[in-house]
Amino acid sequence: MAISIVVSPAGDSPTEIQSTTRSVRTVNATITASGDEMESNIIVSASSTGISEPGITVTSGPILATIIGEYVDPFLDTFKYVSKGSSNKIETPTIVVGVQNMPSKKELYDLTQDTRQFETKTYQITVNYDSGTETITVTQKIMNDFEGIRSFMDTYYD
Repeated sequence: MAISIVVSPAGDSPTEIQSTTRSVRTVNATITASGDEMESNIIVSASSTGISEPGITVTSGPILATIIGEYVDPFLDTFKYVSKGSSNKIETPTIVVGVQNMPSKKELYDLTQDTRQFETKTYQITVNYDSGTETITVTQKIMNDFEGIRSFMDTYYD
């Protein structure tokens, strides 16, 4: 009695979803379970481990689970800014971490870029079937291609 899974699109290992990049940050994966001839009534459920991702939808069901959506930028760039037309000589700078926390129309004057190569997102895949339950960890890497931060900076003052 054995259960196996197939991840599509597959990454570098059988339990890895194909990686995405920081500038894209999407996932559209299907995890399909199958068993030998002795297994039936296979139900697959998936859940994210770690920080909740508001842009990701996980759907569970008979034989397969899907993970679809767009991740929040996981890289922790640090921005220092002041009000438009001001300077750090006139007002105390504000520091924020993460592209999603950088407000528009500010005088951004310092950026410390997160240089980690990748961030890994982890999902627990639980397969229930007539004779038991198996849990398998599936991961996806978000590669820091540095295009995401370059693109952000390129369009920030538009």
